[in-house]
Amino acid sequence: MTDNHTSASSTAWRSYRIGKALLWGGLILFLPAVPLLGMALHALRVPGNPAAIAAFALIALWLINGLWLAKFLCPVCCKRFFVYGPLRIGNLWARRCCHCGASAPINTR
Repeated sequence: MTDNHTSASSTAWRSYRIGKALLWGGLILFLPAVPLLGMALHALRVPGNPAAIAAFALIALWLINGLWLAKFLCPVCCKRFFVYGPLRIGNLWARRCCHCGASAPINTR
């Protein structure tokens, strides 16, 4: 294995971890963030329902992250990590590649 391949693989796994952290972070922080963003938007005198605007914005960001994560290619087999089958069914919560079973290394910095 060459150093170039190792650094590309390390970069790919780092991208995977960032995407997963954003996916979980968005899910966990959604409920506390909506009222706080709603109050901030209300203080800025944004017209409409500020909490609804904040909720839709956070949902949109979470969906964009999910789509980006669904396109992640496994560094081992170079196929979509979370997507499999002819219907392109996926599982963004999977911990292993749907094709080769590879899982992210514990420490890659």
